[in-house]
Amino acid sequence: MDFLIWLSTVGGVCTTATAREHADARELQQMQKDGALWVPLRGWVALDGIRNDVTRSLELGGVVTCASAFGAHGLWTPHGDHDLHIRVHRETHSARLNATARKKGVRVHRLLSRLPERRPWDGVDGILTSLAVASRCLSASDVLAAADGALQQGKLQRDVLAAMSDQLPKVLSRTLARAPNFRAPARSRRSPPCCDAPASASCSSPSCFPASSPTS
Repeated sequence: MDFLIWLSTVGGVCTTATAREHADARELQQMQKDGALWVPLRGWVALDGIRNDVTRSLELGGVVTCASAFGAHGLWTPHGDHDLHIRVHRETHSARLNATARKKGVRVHRLLSRLPERRPWDGVDGILTSLAVASRCLSASDVLAAADGALQQGKLQRDVLAAMSDQLPKVLSRTLARAPNFRAPARSRRSPPCCDAPASASCSSPSCFPASSPTS
């Protein structure tokens, strides 16, 4: 399938690494010269004309997460929360990020250090990562509503949620464990599973962390 056609079917934005699975570097450069692609952030490409929460988040130095990602995944979103929630790499400190944090209508998040930090290939954090971020941002009832909705819709498995919540501080893991559809199996001490790997990744779970590089 032609790369531009493929990209239009998956939201219009992806990492350069993902793009390279469909076109070589020379072809991608030519597409940029022809105006078919633009670069919202180094390491990412977007179709010409695509301007949305994903490209805005990238231009601000992060990816869509938390409540903003819940909406993208068809889950519960808090009433009245119109802010753009973005996640930046937890080690990122820059003047641009300081300016982003001061912007009205933007909430900047970082992932807990005990969780693996990866960037989603399409610029939107997966459900599992978004829940982890939301557990330190939203009310318990909002996090519960999103988690339970994901479980009900089959977009997240109980054992995957349990493994991730094991890595959170106890007060946060207890919040997730209260989801009506969450009946945690015996907990293991393994690292949390991955979340939302692209189709090309080795992991086949729809709820696993991607194998791409950290968020810029």
